[in-house]
Amino acid sequence: KIMKKLLFILLCVIVGCTASSKQSSPFKGEWKQETDEELNLLKIDLYEKTVKLPDESGTCFGYLQTENEFAADYWIIDEVTNITNDSANVKVYSWRYGSPEEKNDRVLLYNSNEHTITVKQEGYSFTLSPTENSNNK
Repeated sequence: KIMKKLLFILLCVIVGCTASSKQSSPFKGEWKQETDEELNLLKIDLYEKTVKLPDESGTCFGYLQTENEFAADYWIIDEVTNITNDSANVKVYSWRYGSPEEKNDRVLLYNSNEHTITVKQEGYSFTLSPTENSNNK
């Protein structure tokens, strides 16, 4: 319990410090899209590899956690090939079913008015909203 409180306080301090610099680094934080059928959670820092892998064995630029009735997986963001103020091109691989050698392209689009991120993949896209843990509020 005490650890949780300390972590929360630490988080508040960190978020407080980074809140002022959010405009210069929109692709850092946490976004979520949740329905009864599925969960998409995006946790990223596309500027440096600081996000822990799901098993904490290393770090990456972030991941997209997806859960629905058919599958649960993490798409690990392994490479950032291009980044601007409102879009980023990244390469991802499936944590559960793939390997770092099998990468797919994704495009992340940042909407500065809504602070949302849209993830585009082959013929499919969805939009996530900032979570309480995001710097982008």
